Amino acid sequence: MLKFKGELICKTDLFDESIDFNKWYYKNDPAHVFFYSKNTFSWIAGNIGFNNIFIEDRIIIMTK
Repeated sequence: MLKFKGELICKTDLFDESIDFNKWYYKNDPAHVFFYSKNTFSWIAGNIGFNNIFIEDRIIIMTK
């Protein structure tokens, strides 16, 4: 649904193997029902047809 060269911008904390999930504060927020990793966003970008993905801290930008 994005226009050519449109951007999908997300803001979330990403889970990675260095995080102790049981102690991770982010999982206790009832507004968060899914948890993502860098690999997840790479999969989304590749399978949905995004050309570029940029991840820095809590910001993820994918472009068509």
